[in-house]
Amino acid sequence: MKSSSTMFKRFLTITTILFLSFLTAWFFIQAMKPETLPVGSTLPDLQYESSTGIESIHPDHRPFIVLWFHEDCDHCIYQMKLLDKYIDELKGIHLYLLTSDRSFIINRRERLYPRLSSEYSVHWGFMTNSHFKKLFGSTARPTMYFFDREGYFFQKITGEMKISGILKIIDSMRLQAGDPQAEKSFR
Repeated sequence: MKSSSTMFKRFLTITTILFLSFLTAWFFIQAMKPETLPVGSTLPDLQYESSTGIESIHPDHRPFIVLWFHEDCDHCIYQMKLLDKYIDELKGIHLYLLTSDRSFIINRRERLYPRLSSEYSVHWGFMTNSHFKKLFGSTARPTMYFFDREGYFFQKITGEMKISGILKIIDSMRLQAGDPQAEKSFR
């Protein structure tokens, strides 16, 4: 008769093999799923709640950025401070700043980021995590989604990004579209 330690070792081995097999299968299934918003796709029907009511994003022949953030995220705070500091560099760009924290939009945004205003084509909005994930496929924060002037998805950046990187992406979109403003913003 086999010892109990040998049987236990076999049990652990079989359990480990099964676990690793299931894990490998799960990763494979996740990798094979199509992206929710692939590059080149059109802007989804995007409605958000602003301080004045329900609004929609529609292309108007200017590039735009959708930034998903949360006020308690250190990386988001860094990104927001950077945008607030360099908002003059983003002239001609719509900036949609979306969060799942309704109270931030109502109570704190103007005090923390005074330059991020409609004067600079900045739009603040609220959206639930589940609705954002349904449209964009991710709720990682901060995440910037770049759209060209026709509303086609150009690039996604998750995490912090320096202003020079943001301007390079905008310039790439303009160059691709044959926009005469291309290279004026290049850094």
